[in-house]
Amino acid sequence: MNIFNMFSDEKVNTGRQVELDIAKALAIIFMIFLHTCFVVTGFNANLSPNYSFLIMNVLGRPYAAVIFMFCMVWE
Repeated sequence: MNIFNMFSDEKVNTGRQVELDIAKALAIIFMIFLHTCFVVTGFNANLSPNYSFLIMNVLGRPYAAVIFMFCMVWE
């Protein structure tokens, strides 16, 4: 096996993957919501605890950045 023939000149997977683009878009939207909640709670505004929990603990904090990075690796 010749080391110079290890990599092909053919391009593989040249098309866009729509499901990864959608996941990245949702992750960005959830990160924007998360940072908006941080700003709103920083001003001690009365944000509903249900919305705060949903945005900050379910959608934004643990998943948004991880999903975005995962999609960037697999693109």
